[in-house]
Amino acid sequence: MHTHKYFAGQLVFIASFFFQLQLGKAELVVTQDLGVLEPDSSKVLTGDTVLGANNCDIYSIIGTNSPNIGGNEIVYQFTVNETMTMNLTNISLTGIPVIFLLNNPETKTNANGLREAKALSLLVMDESETLTVGMVPPGTYYISIDTFAGDANFLYTLTATSGSFPDNITELGVIAEENAPFTLDTIGNTIDTEMAVWTEFGILYDENDDALLDFDGDGLSDIFQSQINITGLPSGTYYLAVGSYDTTWGALTFEGGDEGGTLTLNYGPTPVGVLEPTPAENSVTGELAIGGVLWYSFEVGTITPPAPSAPLRITNITRSATGEMNITFNSLANNEYAIDISGDMTEWQELSDGVIGDEDSTTYTHTSPDQAARTLFYRVRALSAAPLQ
Repeated sequence: MHTHKYFAGQLVFIASFFFQLQLGKAELVVTQDLGVLEPDSSKVLTGDTVLGANNCDIYSIIGTNSPNIGGNEIVYQFTVNETMTMNLTNISLTGIPVIFLLNNPETKTNANGLREAKALSLLVMDESETLTVGMVPPGTYYISIDTFAGDANFLYTLTATSGSFPDNITELGVIAEENAPFTLDTIGNTIDTEMAVWTEFGILYDENDDALLDFDGDGLSDIFQSQINITGLPSGTYYLAVGSYDTTWGALTFEGGDEGGTLTLNYGPTPVGVLEPTPAENSVTGELAIGGVLWYSFEVGTITPPAPSAPLRITNITRSATGEMNITFNSLANNEYAIDISGDMTEWQELSDGVIGDEDSTTYTHTSPDQAARTLFYRVRALSAAPLQ
């Protein structure tokens, strides 16, 4: 009798440990494997979530979380061997299905005891609507069709088409720290613009027509340029497109507006302490074709500070055959410097306060030194970073 109780106790302990392990880490259950999707192929996704499993409570997307998911999910798996854009067309539905694209079926129990999966995108569709689920590089992916509440019956067509972002992209590099605010805008241009941002998986993150700059207090924007203020993004690659009004954004396709010409994009960290929208601190200029779009890519991550340069000092002074004095000094690229001259190192006269530094070293030429002076002294002063042109 004693042995039986001990054995039963061991069974209960083992079962409890296994249950906790399963809660800590589990996976979405694949309902149907669609196999390898070829370019220009289509698959029908149809089902009823009442027949699905319930292995996920919440999905995290681009640093945020979806509302709690209350229903069962139907999960489709597919594989692509080249980069393709996945579009989903809604044929019919009942209830409110929510579609998530994932590249990993794993779920983990978060601090609130909810089973959480990491998703690449979220879609909620109306009838007869076609939306981009995502643009995916080669690999295996999952579409989880879940509901916020209750159950849903659905019929979709999933279409795979070859293609990715265009080749004519201007790379901006790392423009913001991870999870830090930054701004993208076209303020200061004369062209009436529109702009949009996508994730590296081709998911439309945000778009803007007119920046909300209300000078007269009527609640409406007073300019026709665009601005996207981002509170913070996880590290990764993102894409930006700028066109003129009335550009329409589709499944990575577009119909451009009827204006063109020189267009400047402002980008970078949001200035600290600035409450009103303001142009970002960096800029790049391109030529916008009528009916076209300017494409950019940018990185969010760790901004590497410039390598420290040698201390500011004059490293060399030479006199030319015509009597000009060449003063060479250590410098930082795009910083502004002043050059002073003195005959006794007590009283100084400014020669220039607009010398723009080159990387590492800059040479300033004093074209008309006093040829009769027995002694000339020069000094260099650092002013500030030069304004961007």
